[in-house]
Amino acid sequence: MLKNTLARFVLLSLLAITACSDDDDDGQASVTSPVNNTDNSTLCVSSDCGEAIPLVTIPDAENILFTPEGRLFVSGGLNVYEISKMPDGGFIATAIADAECNFTGLVLRENHLYAVCGDSRFFAGEITATPVLTQIYTFTE
Repeated sequence: MLKNTLARFVLLSLLAITACSDDDDDGQASVTSPVNNTDNSTLCVSSDCGEAIPLVTIPDAENILFTPEGRLFVSGGLNVYEISKMPDGGFIATAIADAECNFTGLVLRENHLYAVCGDSRFFAGEITATPVLTQIYTFTE
């Protein structure tokens, strides 16, 4: 119970930070990573300077992953989701795996997203405009 509550709090906090980021010329939210020399002293990561605002609901959110381009992926108890900003300013969670599963881990390697399912299945997909994760392997004992 505590694990799920903590995972949701971290996810909502990071989504709130993302929602407060500047928009690019194309209207998409930009996310800058500390690797890009962001001044970390300006980040708001506590209730002293901001508040967590729920943006989307992910059942049993487990992990989050930002790509270098600022795209956000979240693993959950039913699927892997991409979180996107909508034209009206809201956010949407789009399921991207071709099968339901309790996804427990995410990895980015070059332009491919990998996700581990709790039942020993391994999924992967290229990060395109509309990524789809498909099963590529089953781990056996």
